[in-house]
Amino acid sequence: DRPAGPKDMAAKVSLEAAVDADRRRTDPGAGRIKPVDDRNNPDDVPGPRVRQQTLDLVSVLRDVGGVGGGGGADYLLLTEDDATMCEGHLAGIGRRMAAAAAVDPMWTMLRTSIGFIGIVMHRADSNALANFLEMHYQRKPPDILLIEWVAGNWEGGVRAHG
Repeated sequence: DRPAGPKDMAAKVSLEAAVDADRRRTDPGAGRIKPVDDRNNPDDVPGPRVRQQTLDLVSVLRDVGGVGGGGGADYLLLTEDDATMCEGHLAGIGRRMAAAAAVDPMWTMLRTSIGFIGIVMHRADSNALANFLEMHYQRKPPDILLIEWVAGNWEGGVRAHG
């Protein structure tokens, strides 16, 4: 056996998309909350649009995290539908994955951009992240929740017990 190289790592990434409308989760409190000005929101309280985006992300994570989800890939690449990758981006991600695995085979997540654009994670962690986001989607936007989840500063945090 040889160590996985960048091309091997990039080939293991699953590119998934879209929320199945039949299984889409909706915010039961959406009609009762006030819209929020996301540009003037010092407390980072998510408004109806951000809350629904978080629940859409929960649906995608659950879809790809299930048995056979993600095309059987070991890793997921999360991005947004309006994001465009530059030439060589996947190969670069593969190199970063190989470097991370050389330092710690149990690395949690790689970020190549801001928010939820360009996040590589283990597919096995997708249900745990989905559960955390669903538990806290009313409290903070998903990019802030992601930081909390990776830090593991909550009961059940990513790899908190090992």
